[in-house]
Amino acid sequence: MNVVQLGTGGRSAANKQNYGGIERVIYSLCAGLEQLGCEVTVLDRTSATHVSNVKEIFSVGADEKLHSNNFTNLFSFIMYNFQALTFAVSCVVELNKMLSERRIDVIHGHTPLPMLGAVFIRMIHRSRIPIVYTSHAHNLVMGDSLLQRTLNFPEMLALKMATHVIAVTPSVSKALVSRFSIEPERITQVVSGVGIGEIDCFLSTMAPRRGPKTILNVGAISARKNQLVLVKAFAKLSSVFPEAELVLVGPILEPAYLATLRDASSKYAVESRVHVTGEVSREQLYHFYRSASVFAFPTTREMQGLVLLEAMAFGLPIVASRIPPIQDLLGKDERSFLLVDPEDPEELSRALVLALGDGALRTSMCIGSRKLAQTYTQEKTALGIFHLYQKLLLIQNITLRR
Repeated sequence: MNVVQLGTGGRSAANKQNYGGIERVIYSLCAGLEQLGCEVTVLDRTSATHVSNVKEIFSVGADEKLHSNNFTNLFSFIMYNFQALTFAVSCVVELNKMLSERRIDVIHGHTPLPMLGAVFIRMIHRSRIPIVYTSHAHNLVMGDSLLQRTLNFPEMLALKMATHVIAVTPSVSKALVSRFSIEPERITQVVSGVGIGEIDCFLSTMAPRRGPKTILNVGAISARKNQLVLVKAFAKLSSVFPEAELVLVGPILEPAYLATLRDASSKYAVESRVHVTGEVSREQLYHFYRSASVFAFPTTREMQGLVLLEAMAFGLPIVASRIPPIQDLLGKDERSFLLVDPEDPEELSRALVLALGDGALRTSMCIGSRKLAQTYTQEKTALGIFHLYQKLLLIQNITLRR
C-alpha cells in the first residue's frame, strides 16, 4: 500500500519528535505504517531521516522564526498564514507530479490547506483515491461564535471534502457531527498513541529518581496551555511543600505570555522555584518526565493531549483539566487521575497537594497512569488507521466494479 502523508510545513525536523504536536503524531504514524508493510511518503518542509524508509521529497525554505512569534501581532499572524498557504501550494505541485508518475493508494492530510489542495489535484486527475483527514484543530470543541466559525472555515471545508475523517476522542466525534454536520459513518475514532517501548527502553537505563518534589508541565508557553493558573496554584501549595519546584517545558510560542508568567512568579515570591526551560531535545524531555513527582496539565483547549499519555507511560500521577477531550482520554476514576476546573487555582492547588502528599492515593494514581498508557500505544494507532485504509480501498474497489 502506497500512502502519502501531508505534513504541516511547520517546525524543523530536529523538533518533530519533541512534543505532543501534529508533527510527532504524523511521524510516529509513519513509523507504525512502515512496520505494517506500507510505503510511506511524507510531504513536509524538512528532513524525516529519523523515520526509516520515509521519503522526504519536498522542502519549503520557510522562516523558522515565524513559529516563535506571538500571534497577537498582526504581521506575524499574516506571515504565518502566508507560510501555510505557500506550503499548501507546493504540496499541490508535488502531488500532481506524483500522481503522474506512480500509483498512490491513500492520501492522509492533517491540516486543512494541504488537504484541500489534495482534493483539488484528485479532481484534476479524475482519481478515486481515498483522502483521509485527521483534524487536529484544538478549537473544534469550543463555542460557536462568529469568530470561531470564521477561523474554522478552512477546517470545515477539509472535513466536508474528505473521503473519511479521523477523530481522536469521542468529544471530537460529537463536535464533528453536531457542529460540522459530518455524517457519523464518515468518522472513525483513533486515539493518537504513545511510544511505550521507547519509554521503557529509556527507563531501563536509568537509576531510580531522587530529588525534590517537582511538578512538571509540558507544552508550548501560551495562554491556551494555561500555565498562569498553574503558577498561581503552585504559589498556594508552597506553604505545604516549600521545597517543591515547578518546571515548565516547551517552546516559547507567546513571549508576552511568558513575561506574564515571570511577573506572577515574582509577585508570589516563587520565581526561584519556577523554571522555564524552553524547547529541549527528546532525551532531555524524557529526563524531565523521569525526575518529576506529578504531571500538571491545566490546559483550556485540547484535542487529546499526547503529552498526558507520555507522562502516564512514565508512571506519573496526573492532575489535569476537567474538559471533555481529557475526560474522554482519562476517564472519571479519581483514584487514578485528579481532574480540576482549569480556571480555579484553588482547586488545582488542592489536587496537587493530594498528588504530592497522599501516599496511598499517589501509589494508586501511578499504577492507574501506567496501566491506561499501555492501552494507548503507537502500534494500536497505526493498526487502527491501517485497517481504515484497507476498508476504504475495499469500498473503492467495489464501487469501481459496479
